[in-house]
Amino acid sequence: MIKATGSQIIIKLLEAEGIKTVAGIPGGSILPLYDELNRSSIKHVLVRQEQAAGFIAQGMSRSSGKPAVCMATSGPGAMNLLTAIADARCDSVPIIAITGQVNSSLIGTDAFQEADTFGLSFPITKHSMMIKDPLELLTAIPKAFSIAVSGRPGPVLIDIPRDVQTATVTFDKWPSAKALSSAADTLTARRFVTPQKQIGPIISGMVDALLKSSKPVLFLGGGCNSQKASEEINKFLGFYDAAVVTSLMGIGIVPRSSRNNFGMVGMHGSFAANKAMHDADLVLASGVRFDDRATGLISKFCPNATILHIDIDAAEINKILPSSFSLVCEAEKAFPLLTKELSSRKQKATGSKSAKPGSRSAWIKELAKVYDETESVELGRSKGIPKESVNPRAFIRDIPEAAKKAGLDAGDIIVTTDVGQHQMWSAQYYPVEKPRQFLTSGSLGTMGFGL
Repeated sequence: MIKATGSQIIIKLLEAEGIKTVAGIPGGSILPLYDELNRSSIKHVLVRQEQAAGFIAQGMSRSSGKPAVCMATSGPGAMNLLTAIADARCDSVPIIAITGQVNSSLIGTDAFQEADTFGLSFPITKHSMMIKDPLELLTAIPKAFSIAVSGRPGPVLIDIPRDVQTATVTFDKWPSAKALSSAADTLTARRFVTPQKQIGPIISGMVDALLKSSKPVLFLGGGCNSQKASEEINKFLGFYDAAVVTSLMGIGIVPRSSRNNFGMVGMHGSFAANKAMHDADLVLASGVRFDDRATGLISKFCPNATILHIDIDAAEINKILPSSFSLVCEAEKAFPLLTKELSSRKQKATGSKSAKPGSRSAWIKELAKVYDETESVELGRSKGIPKESVNPRAFIRDIPEAAKKAGLDAGDIIVTTDVGQHQMWSAQYYPVEKPRQFLTSGSLGTMGFGL
């Protein structure tokens, strides 16, 4: 038999899940967990306000794609975490928030630093738990990690009363390696939600529409912002010549230097990207919500385009715009099927697997000309501006080159922004070349995110 306190169980399972760093602030209701953390190999980052702990966890998760952990005490500590948790929910970031709670016997008595953390967090988390027995932790911790990354990722909160942290329990064995690796398994093997028998006809219908299009646009969002999805999308572009535009959260999926990439679309997007969407006769959207900042007046958004939609969240399909064909699955699963079908169609027609079926180079060249003309104006010096002044757009664009001259690898730079004008300039002009290189608060737009 194994004997352990609730706090020992939590730390042991966090270590088993591969957590190396947590961020937070200690307080009365979570001190037992901090005492155990002090005996652990897990590094702790002490912040000055709990919201920062949530954003640090987000930074670790956004840059790696893996779940990250933040902690806070009960009452005001947990409540300070809520904005960062809501931000993670809005941008689909898998973080685990562990909060202390007053002793079980005091819950509901308006005790010192008591707040209904479970109730307050319920609308802004993917899942929220209140632990009443230390033995529940043996399943709750692995479950939290699995839920955070399954399907559409998001934050999970675990609220743990102080007496549950200190209580000693006995049990037969620790969770199996399979249970502890469930988060990693889920992360690398997300399934199709669309029924298997429907996938073939949908892929065929999508390819039919793609081949008929003369002005196609690939609209990419945060749901595609992973290394694997990026690889598959760029392979797809090797078989199909389409203009690429992104949402704020989709920056980096296709390298900025790509001839197909015309930048961010929407209110703060490039003129060329918005022109592409307006003139398109087909839009293949993946991992996007058709957010109002990207679409503007929805009745006038891509007015002549057939919509194809790929998203892991079935609730996003047909929510804003009706789609002719849709797949509920990960982008990294869908694009290889599209590429395979395009390759098969081309092979049957010409005996070649690598040629692009139907060149749309005139469409790309037209947009490239518009992009170059408008960007040169934005990056140039306006009349009446002193020569010694700095154009912030050009300054941001030139950061990688300056880093290179300083002997740094620009590819290793991770850009974080706060919220405001500098955020939009960075999104527009920083030459992001790979996924997870540009970290920003998108849907909620929370000031204080960057630091």
